Amino acid sequence: MRNVFYLGGLSLVLVLFGAGCFNQATTPEVVEDDNVIEEDQMEESMAVEYIGGDYMLDVEESSITWFGDKKIGAPHDGTIDALSGSITIDRTTEEMGSVVVESIGITNGVIVIDMDTLEATDGGEKQNDQVTTHLKSDDFFGVETYPEASFTLTDAELLGGNDVNLTGIMSIKETSEELSFDVELKQEDEDTLRLTGVITIDRSLFDVRYGSASFFDNLGDNVINDEFEITLDLVFEMPVGEDAGEEEV
Repeated sequence: MRNVFYLGGLSLVLVLFGAGCFNQATTPEVVEDDNVIEEDQMEESMAVEYIGGDYMLDVEESSITWFGDKKIGAPHDGTIDALSGSITIDRTTEEMGSVVVESIGITNGVIVIDMDTLEATDGGEKQNDQVTTHLKSDDFFGVETYPEASFTLTDAELLGGNDVNLTGIMSIKETSEELSFDVELKQEDEDTLRLTGVITIDRSLFDVRYGSASFFDNLGDNVINDEFEITLDLVFEMPVGEDAGEEEV
């Protein structure tokens, strides 16, 4: 069987592109034994159950949408695809006196975005093509030169239930900036994790200048807002046979 972890109101550290867990959070193991803490001693409202293993992003089941607005005129929205991604959940067990403690870590978590799939979807075919072409041009994201963007997780804080505050590095074009936002991370079944949330990004931090009042003073009503939203619905699947035969606790 698979390993099951119960995470309380504690901090997680997510280390990306690394091999191993660092600064691992700890939480009592939930097993029926006189020498460990019983489940009813944990704060139910904070307890979350996760299953250990390597999860790979299912790009077909995942979706990413975007929304951008301007001072005057209709906003635009559309889609963009993830190219790859992964999350690994693992643990170590340590006896501390009469208590068995689980150390929980999430490693190798990263999302890579295929910028060439950027597409506007809010208007008619001609308008969508025009907006899409402009967004891919050097005025905005310069997709020919910068075909990928990424978000690399570096830290997380459990907020209760499935809610987690994530901090990480967003890389767009030649710039990388720290970004923090809340998501929901759910164990949907023994093989599936689902991460959902909304990221607000300030494009001016990534030198995306077109129509930005952060760079130009004479735009008048032609200002395009610096902030845009990315909505994530990411599905991670554990490959068949992963962690087979391990004990469920």
